[in-house]
Amino acid sequence: MPGALLVLDRHYTSLRSYDPRQPSLYATRCRQKVLIRFLSYENGLLILRPWQLKYPIITIEIHNEVSPSDYILGRVVLVVNPIE
Repeated sequence: MPGALLVLDRHYTSLRSYDPRQPSLYATRCRQKVLIRFLSYENGLLILRPWQLKYPIITIEIHNEVSPSDYILGRVVLVVNPIE
């Protein structure tokens, strides 16, 4: 939700799942913005999947000199939504 507070683990920039029973949500650099997405890496592409299907899937081409971790700001460990 707009106005939500996120707590990030800035040291966790690996695509390896923290808890294999559920996908990890990440803060990610994308075109001079920070996006909160589920990530996967396939065939040289970092794939950013949204929580809601109304938002598009975004792909970032990863070149040989760059690691997918270079785009990850941290794993989201807590989301606090405001009370309306």
